[in-house]
Amino acid sequence: MIVALCVRTTWRAETISEIKLKNIRFKMIENKKYAIFDICKSKTNQDGEVFTYFIDPIEDDKKMCIVTLLKEYLDTYFGKDWNKKDDYLFTHDGKKVNSVIITEIIQKMAVRAEEDIKLSSKSLRVGAVAWMLEAGFSVENLKSLGWTETSTAFNCYVRNTAIAMQGGSKKMLKKKIKNC
Repeated sequence: MIVALCVRTTWRAETISEIKLKNIRFKMIENKKYAIFDICKSKTNQDGEVFTYFIDPIEDDKKMCIVTLLKEYLDTYFGKDWNKKDDYLFTHDGKKVNSVIITEIIQKMAVRAEEDIKLSSKSLRVGAVAWMLEAGFSVENLKSLGWTETSTAFNCYVRNTAIAMQGGSKKMLKKKIKNC
């Protein structure tokens, strides 16, 4: 679930680690169930201003729909009254996760997939932005996820998308990008 959320939202690991159960809700909009997150803190929002993000469902395949999977995860791990709890969405050994733990989870998944590549929580952001741009998402689409055009990271990801589209994505995952 944590990897799917990283890829789908392009949020930093630190932002994901701050999400509390009480900041998640589901709402029917035009006969579709959306997951709604109130993000209260991030690297670029230290003042605690609340930003609300909607994640739309994938209607074609409920088994792969992040909204459906998130609801099942919440009900399974936290019980039916999960939204009344002040717990963090993702914990490890009783503490909220951090970027190191998320990177470890991602690396374990790569091993299970029998892929010999080095991945990190930051790789997910780079890969997600590159994929979104390649798939035809506009800069405005990405900005709606919380990015700004002046963001150094965002500009770096956009610049390097051309490399990824030319088959360099596996190289990007194995090596740190030097020009960023």
